[in-house]
Amino acid sequence: MKAALDTDGWTPTSRVAVLADGAGGLRNLVNAAVPQEPRSILDWFHISMRLRPIEQMGPKVAALLDATDPDAAATVRLKLPRLRHQMWNGKFHAAISRMRDVYLGTDRLVGAGRPLGKV
Repeated sequence: MKAALDTDGWTPTSRVAVLADGAGGLRNLVNAAVPQEPRSILDWFHISMRLRPIEQMGPKVAALLDATDPDAAATVRLKLPRLRHQMWNGKFHAAISRMRDVYLGTDRLVGAGRPLGKV
């Protein structure tokens, strides 16, 4: 890795970013070759892969939330669909806002210690 970086013009003051799938393998390889911690960036494909199961669970989670918190259920139904679509189409600020709304709308239930599906 160090030889490849040197060939591409890397110097000890160069900043390095690792665009990968979030696993530590490539990041660890680059860490061993450069003195400072490289910036890790999760690529769009892998972000999408991680969001897909969450989107698929959305309707079931919303159905469970209906009994305990209809507002949280409505947030999940409204905000979770099309999240990946926004990310893929460069509307990441809107997607992050949607994620924040879902997180805040459901996190208060976890903090309250209420089990899903229980009244």
